[in-house]
Amino acid sequence: MKLYNLNGEDLSLIESKSFDKEKEIQFLIQKNSENLFNLKFISSEFKLDNFRIDSLCYDEESKSFVIIEYKKDYSFSIIDQGYSYLSLILHKKFETLEKYNEVFGTNLKINEVDWTQTRIIFISPFFTLHQKNSINFKDLPFELWEIKKYSNDLISLNPILSNSNQNLNNRSKNPTITNVNKEIKVYNLKKLLKNTSKITKILWEKIDHKLIPSEFIGTKYIDRKSYRRFCYENHTTICYFRFRKNSIRIRITGGTIFGDGSKGKTYIELNDYKNLTNKVEKIWEGYEERHGNRDGTDAKNYFYEIEIGDDNNIDYLIQLLKQRYESIVKN
Repeated sequence: MKLYNLNGEDLSLIESKSFDKEKEIQFLIQKNSENLFNLKFISSEFKLDNFRIDSLCYDEESKSFVIIEYKKDYSFSIIDQGYSYLSLILHKKFETLEKYNEVFGTNLKINEVDWTQTRIIFISPFFTLHQKNSINFKDLPFELWEIKKYSNDLISLNPILSNSNQNLNNRSKNPTITNVNKEIKVYNLKKLLKNTSKITKILWEKIDHKLIPSEFIGTKYIDRKSYRRFCYENHTTICYFRFRKNSIRIRITGGTIFGDGSKGKTYIELNDYKNLTNKVEKIWEGYEERHGNRDGTDAKNYFYEIEIGDDNNIDYLIQLLKQRYESIVKN
């Protein structure tokens, strides 16, 4: 991807640069794991048996562990390494949990982790066509991201997306792949809508159609076990869609109020002039261990819940989502 500086009507190419070492990429990602991937960094070079995991992270939203591997060598097999590392985590649950509790001084228990959502992220300045094709299957618990460095201290990070409908598990005879796929589940829209009625499916089509990319620039969906997350490119959540039998429940994020009364930079009081939402507050679990408590009281996250069961308030919902989107973008 080429980047340009705009000066009036003139474009000038921004020079690309190389990362000196793999460790440079690793340091950047670990330092910024929350901003980039909404992940809590746990440990670097985490040793399990004879393997070293580059970065071990935790996804508090899905309550699952995430491996991040950094590569400058283009010859490695993504499938082989990815499934080997996922298998290792699943077989070493207690050791993985012990490291988390050791780092954060907590007592997270094995049944409080959703092991079915364990996944791995590969980050590299370049992936070969073979490597990209190797993950072109649906339902793989893998993510590929290409990272580029430019002059003027610019960094780009872009995902490599699969467009396949084929399932690797149906084609592979590798027992490691088969066993990992029995425990780890990757969710998509089809699975989330599986037990819903035609009413819900039509409602979703109408909502999705109105979330116009030109109006919500830089947004994307992330599918998890029980919801579809609509978020801005830096992983800041706009809302969660939960698909019910005959309706869709939407939880719009409002932001955070800290114990001292100060508000997070994207906090918003939605202008719900129809009074259709229910405002919910939730204590931010783990805030103290991650950020340090400001005055010994809890930080609270706020949400606005609305349920859509017919066409009448879809346009109004989009207005509310637009308010939240704009509060995120301007900050």
